[in-house]
Amino acid sequence: MATLKEVLDRNIREGELYEKLDRGFVRCFACGHCCRIPPGQVGVCKVRFNEGGELFVPWGYVGGVQCDPIEKKPFAHAFPGGLAYSFGMMGCDLHCSYCQNWVTSQALRDPSAIAAPLRATPEGLVREAMRLGARAIVSTYNEPLITSEWAVAVFKEARAAGLATGFVSNGNGTPQVLEYLCPWIDLYKVDLKSFDDRHYRQLGGRLEPILDSIRMIHRLGFWLEIVTLTIQGFNDSDDELTRLADYLVSVSPDIPWHVTAFHKDYKMTDPADTSAET
Repeated sequence: MATLKEVLDRNIREGELYEKLDRGFVRCFACGHCCRIPPGQVGVCKVRFNEGGELFVPWGYVGGVQCDPIEKKPFAHAFPGGLAYSFGMMGCDLHCSYCQNWVTSQALRDPSAIAAPLRATPEGLVREAMRLGARAIVSTYNEPLITSEWAVAVFKEARAAGLATGFVSNGNGTPQVLEYLCPWIDLYKVDLKSFDDRHYRQLGGRLEPILDSIRMIHRLGFWLEIVTLTIQGFNDSDDELTRLADYLVSVSPDIPWHVTAFHKDYKMTDPADTSAET
């Protein structure tokens, strides 16, 4: 039986978000890591890889699909009461120990994260979204930035069918990927996980690229909403949340900010679930 990696390696195509470097290396621009990938190696996301001096990326499958109220994304200020048809792939550029979608996001990084990919086409996904009465189609579950080429292919079909499109993302972007996505995305939700760079480094990232991306997402005209999952002892201090709020206001006081409650999941079985008092 083929391994998950072998299956995913058959569902690929050459990417668009990269440049070729000397000695067969490539530079990927799908996320804020901007991986410099040698021949035969993968990026930090585990799903974008260099083969023969070309960058290959995920294509032609989904790791999960679901049609839900759009408020679950959460987009509370876009098409209220409408349905969002959600799809995702595999992999992530971060490794959050409390990830609620770890079965798909941590595939190829955690041997316990096993989800069976399903072959898919952009046309088929859009037909199913229309059949279910969805108002929007959203890339989520894994980190959509690292599968941007596939998302754009789906969103082109969705736009032609009259659907809105969206990303549910950690926001660890680059100017290149956001410019690439801009013509094809209406809604963009960013998980702003902390306002402390030390905390972001625990998750496998840095704060600065996320803050830069939020400003650029707003400037480019996406409908932007922010979510912060509050975790006791990690990001719930009055000082940190106040600085985070001040930053959002500096971008625009009109950005909706969802402050949500942590519950034990994946590897984080401590601390306690976030209380309503927080």
